[in-house]
Amino acid sequence: MKSLLLSLFTLALIMACSEDSNPTDDDNNNNNNDPGHDTVKFGTWEWLDSWNDNSFFGVHLIDYNNAWAVGNGGTIIFTTDGGTSWDNRHSGWSYDFRDVFFADSQYGWVVGEKSKILVTTNGGDSWVVGSFISHTLITINKVFANNAGNLWVGGTDGIIAYSTDTGITWTKQHEKANTSIYDITFSSPSIGYAVGSSGLLLKTTNGGSVWNEIDLGTGSGLNSVSFPTEDIGYVVGDLNKFYKTTNAGKDWEDMEYTGLTVDLVNCVSFVTKYTGWISGLDKLMAITTDGGKTWASQDIPVSDPNFYFLDMVFLDSEHGFASGSDGNIFRYNITE
Repeated sequence: MKSLLLSLFTLALIMACSEDSNPTDDDNNNNNNDPGHDTVKFGTWEWLDSWNDNSFFGVHLIDYNNAWAVGNGGTIIFTTDGGTSWDNRHSGWSYDFRDVFFADSQYGWVVGEKSKILVTTNGGDSWVVGSFISHTLITINKVFANNAGNLWVGGTDGIIAYSTDTGITWTKQHEKANTSIYDITFSSPSIGYAVGSSGLLLKTTNGGSVWNEIDLGTGSGLNSVSFPTEDIGYVVGDLNKFYKTTNAGKDWEDMEYTGLTVDLVNCVSFVTKYTGWISGLDKLMAITTDGGKTWASQDIPVSDPNFYFLDMVFLDSEHGFASGSDGNIFRYNITE
């Protein structure tokens, strides 16, 4: 679906839970003290700003006050007051940026079209261009870092590349023609996962030296992956696709979005093994507190029924940001 959204964006000048035969879920094990759900405060989504036609493909929250967002036309914006106000950091590029990630308050990266990788080591005051290894120009969709010295990017041609020098130089770790990587995450320093087009799900157990494919039996695009623990992870995608593992990716359960009418999910973000959010097409935003068994829709204060989310990030169950089409950015606030 991300490929569909990106195509639409370009044209518009923008973009039944199956039973596990060997259940390993914590709420199915012998731990009688595990209630199988979280008790959390439910919040609301507050509209923060709209930058006209600048759809924001990536948003990153460093702490409660500092956040960055990137989008089409080389747009980079940031806030130091929790999203109340935003400043534009002129990149000097006209290419679309797809993602932004900060390892800490100083080291950050912006990636996007034409193999562009921008690197900052001073909190975004200045940026330099990293040297990407692909001999062809690709679109880099995702950047992820464990720390400033260990970072990965993924994009078209199924490319995953790795850097140990803050993103200045890169080593290619994976490549597969006619596929795209949409999301990358690591559940530990050595164990990571990547998802992409045509049902692509990859796992590494050695920091990316080798990425092995996992067959979920689908050809639908897989758009986002989240691992709140080393064992428990979630994958979402096109055509209602929703998968969960409770044993570090060895087995995957094909889940349902109980309580929702869902077509396309673009993002998933879990802050504990039970509490997480999904977002996507047609203003979709929903929360679960029982590990994806049931979901509750959350209202989004935007009038356009065709608005869609492109990214979201949470620090914890009470603090999150989300971004999407038409330059809209939202903040998650707890209702007292």
